[in-house]
Amino acid sequence: MVTPQNLNAFALGFTASEGLILDPSEILDLHIEEVTSGWQINLTTLNRTQQRVQQRRRKMAGPSGCGLCGIDSLEAAMDYPEPIAEKTQPPTHLAVEKAMTALAQQQRDHHRRGHHGAALFSIQGEYLFSSEDVGRHSALDKLLGQALENQTPIAHCGFALLTSRCSHDLVIKAARMKLPNLITIGQATDLAIASAERMNLGLYRYHQDTLKRLV
Repeated sequence: MVTPQNLNAFALGFTASEGLILDPSEILDLHIEEVTSGWQINLTTLNRTQQRVQQRRRKMAGPSGCGLCGIDSLEAAMDYPEPIAEKTQPPTHLAVEKAMTALAQQQRDHHRRGHHGAALFSIQGEYLFSSEDVGRHSALDKLLGQALENQTPIAHCGFALLTSRCSHDLVIKAARMKLPNLITIGQATDLAIASAERMNLGLYRYHQDTLKRLV
């Protein structure tokens, strides 16, 4: 389930953050069509990409719930990517406050539809991209997809800010894309914290004007 806006970015971000593609150039064609029950995204990829997809099959595309629905096995759910090489500069409280203000200005559907928001910033808190979606995973996928569409190196960005709780699968998506730091508004699960530490990902919670470093 995904909000039917920015589906190109969603398709790109989802396939990359799930490790189905290693580079956007692997997608030869992307076609979106409206069907009876919603929208369908059709991708044509390189042969080697199709083999990778078959190795990590999903029965559901773009889950908006826990992020584990449709994965064939627990081993697939816990499929850790290579850790981030080294922790980069942590964000300052001032930079995150600046980012929070920018994200609030960018959100269009949060109050009207209760969508989750996600935004990407420089380490100084300068706004880069943002997205909204009914699912927190889809919001992050759309955000990462926008960065890929614009050929923005995610590893060189400062941090992503999400208006949601943090779970293991969000950490893995961020780590797979080499995002240096992830900040969420809601609580992080114990597994998310353990996974972030294993992945060398900077993990933070911003709550009631307080920035708390979890990893």
